[in-house]
Amino acid sequence: MCLDNAKSRFSEVFHGTSFVPNPVNENEIMEFEKRLSISFPAAYKEFLLWMGNGAGDFISHFVFHLHSLLNIQEFAEELVQEHSEILPNDALVLFWGSQGYYFIFVQVDEGDDPPIHIYSEGDGFTWGLHNNLQNFILDCIKWYETHPEISSKQK
Repeated sequence: MCLDNAKSRFSEVFHGTSFVPNPVNENEIMEFEKRLSISFPAAYKEFLLWMGNGAGDFISHFVFHLHSLLNIQEFAEELVQEHSEILPNDALVLFWGSQGYYFIFVQVDEGDDPPIHIYSEGDGFTWGLHNNLQNFILDCIKWYETHPEISSKQK
């Protein structure tokens, strides 16, 4: 599957902590795909089935729960328009930065395991920030590994 390495590494690093993945179910995913008139990439579906309702404080600096998806999609479109830019029609916002005006997204037409892009107020678009969602998650895990004072508080 698309996220096998990330799931394995997550289990190794956060075993015994409060970083416990809280999944959504297939019906919830189908409901949101229908509401957005979009088919989610396979990697994103796998992510949602793993931690679509969060994972304790893991990456809590992002809003990413499935039930926030409609709001963050709308916020992203408004942010881009405020700066006279255009969000691609096939953009799916995965993460909204809760500490500022930026978001992380994929373009669903780029396949089942698409590259990760970012939009940041002031900097605009950065294309291909990560090769895929797994690499993004692995980088997040690595960040926690280099900041043990944060992840150790979750035990």
